[in-house]
Amino acid sequence: MMTTRGKALAAMILIAFAVLSFGQQPKIDLEAVAKIREEGFQRSRVMDIVGYITDVLGARLTLSADMKRAQAWAKAEMERIGLVNTAIEPFMDYGVSWDNE
Repeated sequence: MMTTRGKALAAMILIAFAVLSFGQQPKIDLEAVAKIREEGFQRSRVMDIVGYITDVLGARLTLSADMKRAQAWAKAEMERIGLVNTAIEPFMDYGVSWDNE
């Protein structure tokens, strides 16, 4: 059990850390922020990808053939844009599958 003196000391240490860290703002790399914003606003493919996933790949019921097709497409797309070590992780591999018929 902590004594009153120990509690006071712990409180003072916490307050000292708070005071020392208050006012220190992290350095913001404005050039990197500008590049990210330009990429997002000028060359974004988000709506193309979302449209493909919803309109072409469609429903992806658990362990269905459509889910496996969507997984393969997502993996290939990530590799196409340069990601490495992509893998399709097993999902609920318990043998029951669903298909929309």
